[in-house]
Amino acid sequence: MRVAPEFREEYLKLKKTNISLYGLSDSVVAWTPLMSKDNHCAALNGIYGMLMASAGMFILSLATKHAIRGGIEIDGGVRLYEKSVEIYGPALFKAYHLESCVAQHPRIVIGAGMRDFLRAVSVGVSMDRSAIYARQLAASCSEMIVQDFDGEYILDYLGKHVLSTAYRSLPEDKVLRPAKDFVSSEIVRWEAAKNWDRADRYKKVLAYFNSRLPSL
Repeated sequence: MRVAPEFREEYLKLKKTNISLYGLSDSVVAWTPLMSKDNHCAALNGIYGMLMASAGMFILSLATKHAIRGGIEIDGGVRLYEKSVEIYGPALFKAYHLESCVAQHPRIVIGAGMRDFLRAVSVGVSMDRSAIYARQLAASCSEMIVQDFDGEYILDYLGKHVLSTAYRSLPEDKVLRPAKDFVSSEIVRWEAAKNWDRADRYKKVLAYFNSRLPSL
């Protein structure tokens, strides 16, 4: 996309993002600050980037025969010192709770704080270009969230927005079909072991695949 010279500085400011990433035990933590002195779009860029990255990572993990769970939430968090990438506080605890206690099977659960934040941005009325862009981002983020069979809200990693945006990175023959084949093979494996609970977990994932890609 070509941007007129007089709008280039504003464009670069609107596209700015700030995502931190670090490992914690057997998990990966990604976070972005929501407060900025001069650029509230950076928060939405960060949220959008993390949702898209999480969707891609989830599918690729299944394609490489490794199932994961996750939780995404908005709440308070602090760094122990200014340049640290690690955060502590309610945001980390709630995301961990969603992953460890709510998800139950391979999926990424989205917390109420995240949904409330996106809803609040979406109903803004300012016609400032940055505010309009923020609303568009919030709408795109909301498109990637869907209510699951049990009422929980999850990342729609095979939804229209993800597949239409990242289709080049998610080819059917190398990623999508291997991911689905792995899920199916896990059902067979755990049923053969008479572990009905684990088999049922993967049946839920397969049902999601079939609802999004019925012809795969």
